[in-house]
Amino acid sequence: VVINEGKWNKLSEADRKAIMSVSGEKLSRLWGQRFDAQNKAGEAKLRAEGHVFNEPSKALFERIGAVRERMLTDWAAEGPSFGVDKPMEMLEFFEQRYKAHAGK
Repeated sequence: VVINEGKWNKLSEADRKAIMSVSGEKLSRLWGQRFDAQNKAGEAKLRAEGHVFNEPSKALFERIGAVRERMLTDWAAEGPSFGVDKPMEMLEFFEQRYKAHAGK
């Protein structure tokens, strides 16, 4: 939930507590559950209409991985120009956080 600090400060304590009780991880989890349900329903509808879904080949995954590595190398080289001294360490941190939360 995003709200202007001035507006937030004008809310009553009870209202702030109510908002916080459904924000953050709870809101993210609910959004994720809704997304998953909509995604499954959409796929089922498309399959019922005759659409076919294929798994990408190993070669395609390898090409995507190679492009990703080149993009990250270029991005890391530019890191200091946008105020990030150690961009690959930052990337590693976010990848670790993603992996830690992926199973939840």
